[in-house]
Amino acid sequence: MEFEDIETNEKIEYKDSNNSWPKSSYDDYLEDHMRDDRELNEYSRETGEISTEKIDSLSFPEPRDRNGLIEKLKKSRDRIRRLHEVALLLSKTDNEERIFDLIVDAAQKILNFDIYSLDIVEGENLVVKRISDSVPDNDDTVYSKERGVAGRTLREGRTLVFNNLRDSSEARPRSSDYRSALSLPVGAYGIFQTISTVENAFDDEDIDLAELLTAYTAEAISRVRAKREIFRLTYHDCLTGALSRYGLTEFAEMEIDKARKCATPLALIMLDVDNFKCMNDSLGHIYGDYILSWVVATIKEVVRKSDLVIRWGGDEFIIMLSGSDSETSIITTERIRKHIAEKSTFEGKSLTISAGLTLYKGETDSIDSMIARADGALYEAKRDGKNCFRVS
Repeated sequence: MEFEDIETNEKIEYKDSNNSWPKSSYDDYLEDHMRDDRELNEYSRETGEISTEKIDSLSFPEPRDRNGLIEKLKKSRDRIRRLHEVALLLSKTDNEERIFDLIVDAAQKILNFDIYSLDIVEGENLVVKRISDSVPDNDDTVYSKERGVAGRTLREGRTLVFNNLRDSSEARPRSSDYRSALSLPVGAYGIFQTISTVENAFDDEDIDLAELLTAYTAEAISRVRAKREIFRLTYHDCLTGALSRYGLTEFAEMEIDKARKCATPLALIMLDVDNFKCMNDSLGHIYGDYILSWVVATIKEVVRKSDLVIRWGGDEFIIMLSGSDSETSIITTERIRKHIAEKSTFEGKSLTISAGLTLYKGETDSIDSMIARADGALYEAKRDGKNCFRVS
């Protein structure tokens, strides 16, 4: 009779005990997958044969069992291949939300884990990012990263296996139907947990593949966050968190190009802090740094997330309002001025700003021209008594 080798897909002839075994890939099959390799030490490497006495002493599976074993090995190989495909997708992903979706999809389709929870570290807490629809809702989406099984998994950095949840005083499952569970660290970034309604549901292969999946996920999160940090350091002012002048160069032209191609309005505000030098000298540079950071945070409370806030230099800032016409940009500029004046009190002194506003004037306009006009309008506001804005 013949059967197919799991590694080479070659047909291998099976002979009875009265004949010799041909030296073939079946030898590797026996050693790798039948786990009888320790009993094959008498295999003659010179003749390529095993004695009939030795063959008689070995316990080979029945043909039906052997076919089942081959199918199991094929299934394992298929799971590994599909997990490799997920790893490739993770290596190309630049979005954490997409990473979360991939790990859950792999857990469901490759590992057949239908009950799961993916929790990510944020500060001192773990935040539930993905959870099975079948999990009972207790509104516990944020909890201490030191708490329970999840906290222990994160601290110890290793997989915890619960073959019978009823025997564990540590585990507190949300449902009495849950019988066994795995809790795996996703690097230092979070934990992935999966649960079964059957005891001893997870074998060694399940655990190995789950650990590979979470390792791939941790690497992907690390890469995405490192890239995000490089972007932040490159384009943002390290003190205030606003875009830097380099960031202005990179993104302002994009806003100009969008206004030009789509014929949409665009406004630019230049502002600075009134009497900042005096405050900086009297209160100290550390306090001055705090004021600048506070100004940026306060501006962001007024403008939209899509608007660009740039630190131009010192205490001067530029704000680009995409899609804002004359009326809207005037309202926004006044809101910024008023919000800062009303909200601030530093050492008993009210903080104010002066600003210059200009609008994009069409295809011949440029970012340099807009900045020059806004700067001129800002100078007028300073000359007219500060704590106001002018339009150019």
